Amino acid sequence: MKKSLEKSLIDQLTQNKMFEHYDFSINENYRAVTINYDYSSEEYCFSFKIPTQSKKVEVDESNTNKNSKSIRKNQVDEIYEFSGYMKPGRYSENESFTVETFEDLLIKLSNWLKYLNQELSESHIYRQIKKQDEKIDEIKKKIEEHFKEQNNNDDKVEEYLTRDEANDLIERLNEIEKVIKEKLYETIELETERDEEIEKLHNEFDDFRDATTYMNKENWFKKFLVSVATWSFDPQNKKKLIAGSSVLLKIGKYFGLPIPDEIIQLMPPSDPK
Repeated sequence: MKKSLEKSLIDQLTQNKMFEHYDFSINENYRAVTINYDYSSEEYCFSFKIPTQSKKVEVDESNTNKNSKSIRKNQVDEIYEFSGYMKPGRYSENESFTVETFEDLLIKLSNWLKYLNQELSESHIYRQIKKQDEKIDEIKKKIEEHFKEQNNNDDKVEEYLTRDEANDLIERLNEIEKVIKEKLYETIELETERDEEIEKLHNEFDDFRDATTYMNKENWFKKFLVSVATWSFDPQNKKKLIAGSSVLLKIGKYFGLPIPDEIIQLMPPSDPK
């Protein structure tokens, strides 16, 4: 690799405001140049091949004469084609590219730095979401195993709530909503924020109440407990769990349902388990 080419790459890495050029290493192997980001196990890189010969292409140019008549003429240009790939890409994990000038290659490099910065910034959010999804999948699995055991391992059995069970369940939901609502009044001072949270809470519990009429037992409890467990993902929502914890346990005990550990761990010591 020519020194001038390497200097241009380093200059491009230096010009951006997101990284320092020493965050990267530049390696060449048989005309294949790879710029690696050195502080991640994901092997983020920008790689391209140095062309050894030019390519002639015919270019159509349009000119206009004094009488505003369009004149077209053909011109042969020499280009140096650079092909390579970047990780991450704009939309995909790996993105291939081909450009016809070194200047366009530098633009690709600049774009890659933006994609890399975005990927690094959001990676911790992705890990958190993935961890939450794993917890939710575990909760769903526990509910499925519980009902499968109740139905003697028959997956085709769909048991629905009786009218009495649905009414009893709705009463307990009302009790939870009331307790949490009182807690929100105690903890949120700003009236507009408090009213917004209370309305959101009411709509959520309306959804639970309505679902008792059309969901079978397994799907209803799966939906309910997953929703409740997701409250624990946001610290601002934990007061909902703490406020309604004793009633949650009553619901689980009444229907013989296992309450997930993610919920039980949030119960205050004073609540019965």
